[in-house]
Parts: sequence; structure tokens; C-alpha cells
Amino acid sequence: MKILFFLLISSLIIFSTHARSIIPRPQPLSSLKQDEGNCNYVVIITTSLSSSSAPDDASLRFGDANGNYILAPHIDTARLHPGMEHTFEVNGTCVNATVCYLFIYVSGNEGWMPQDVSIIELGGAQLDFRFNAHVPSNTWFGHDNCFPPPPPPPANAASLAVE
Repeated sequence: MKILFFLLISSLIIFSTHARSIIPRPQPLSSLKQDEGNCNYVVIITTSLSSSSAPDDASLRFGDANGNYILAPHIDTARLHPGMEHTFEVNGTCVNATVCYLFIYVSGNEGWMPQDVSIIELGGAQLDFRFNAHVPSNTWFGHDNCFPPPPPPPANAASLAVE
């Protein structure tokens, strides 16, 4: 009988003292929640004072070494004049690693020279790409700092700029 009483008391003690945390668990901040595979980036383009004119049309492609990329076709070129800074948001695929390449495709007026292009990821990382060179027309031109390098653009890469 003592054994049964001991087991009953022990069981009550064990079950009644089940540990529960009184500290709330971290929860995602709803204002930062994004759809899976959909992220926001801020792009800042500063045009060099040495630039002669704005291009008729421009597109950007940037991404990570894992092949994830974001395409920003037909950006507003009206503000890409010498000495001007153009800031805009791009919504696209989420990168799995840090953005490590940026290419620009322009058509129309020759002589446009971006000084710097900065990509700001949602997490706050800012990546700066220094150009200070004239961007040739009708070809992807830019920086690739990825290791290993990202997969090459498709054979019809020029058509990506005019989607």
C-alpha cells in the first residue's frame, strides 16, 4: 500500500510541475513578412558628371552565385542625367546568398556613364558597384564578383532587357 501511495504522489508531483516557459517565444514581425520567393530591393544609380546623356532605355540584372537573379526591365531613364541620383525599388526573387553581380543593358543614346550603382537588400546589406565607365549599347555590361561564377544568361539575353 505504501508503494502505491508513493507512486500516486510521485505521479501527481511530476505531472503538476510540468515546466512551461513564461517568456514568450520570438514571433515574426508581420510588417516584414514577405511572400516566399518574393523580396524587395532598393537600387540607387548615381550618374557621373562626365556622362553626356541618359540612355533611351535601361535594364538591370543582379543576383547571387547560386543562380538567383532579379531583373529590372525598362527603368525610368528620365533621371539618369549627369550628376543625378535615381533611387527606386525592385521586387523579385529572393537571393540565397549576397548579391555579387550586376549588369546593365542600355539602348539608344551612346555616352551614358553611371558612376555607382548600389543594391540594398531587405536585411540591410548594401552592395556598391563602381562603374565610372561608358556603358556600351545593346549588350550586358557590368561586374561579376561571384565565386563560383553564376550560370551564364540565356542565349537570348538581349531579349531579357526588353521584357
